[in-house]
Amino acid sequence: MSESKAEKLIQSLIRTVSLELLLLITCLSGDHIMTLSNVKKSMWAGALVDNTTHGVVGALSWAIVIDLDLDPRKIVACLICSLFSMAVDIDHFFAAKSLKLKAALSLKNRPSFHATSPLLLVVILLWILSLFLKKIPCLKTLSLCLIIAVFSHHIRDASRHGLWLPPFGETTPLPIWLYITSTLILPLLIKVIYQNFVIV
Repeated sequence: MSESKAEKLIQSLIRTVSLELLLLITCLSGDHIMTLSNVKKSMWAGALVDNTTHGVVGALSWAIVIDLDLDPRKIVACLICSLFSMAVDIDHFFAAKSLKLKAALSLKNRPSFHATSPLLLVVILLWILSLFLKKIPCLKTLSLCLIIAVFSHHIRDASRHGLWLPPFGETTPLPIWLYITSTLILPLLIKVIYQNFVIV
């Protein structure tokens, strides 16, 4: 291995470890802020903190996958992943058939975008489609971005409500250690897939 390749590998490793630490801090601090009395008392504050945390977790997770540097395209990609992760909660308003936050947060059942198993089907279909539409290479990247954005959202929610896996039912709420560990491991696993099957 040449010196330049070794240096690049070390720099990439340092970036990955740094981003993993930021991801851990984001999860712990976001969840801690949600427990503060001022946040608990305000429906708007709680929703803002929760959704912002989802967005930051999504951005940092994708940053790990693509080995974020100062490339503007990579920064934009992280912002897009962040928006995808936050957009999952839009289904609360769809299910409530209202733009009122109180109605969106008072649902008796979980809305459709919070179902994990259908997402797997969408990702698999996108991946298969990418094999036939080779002129559209972004389909593979999109499928992995969706995994990061939506799975990280679902895993974080699962610490309170469990994972919803229709038609198989729901899991019990994930212990904090499992939720944190899963959140940290997910981007590392997707990074391996990204580097071996997407980057050419």
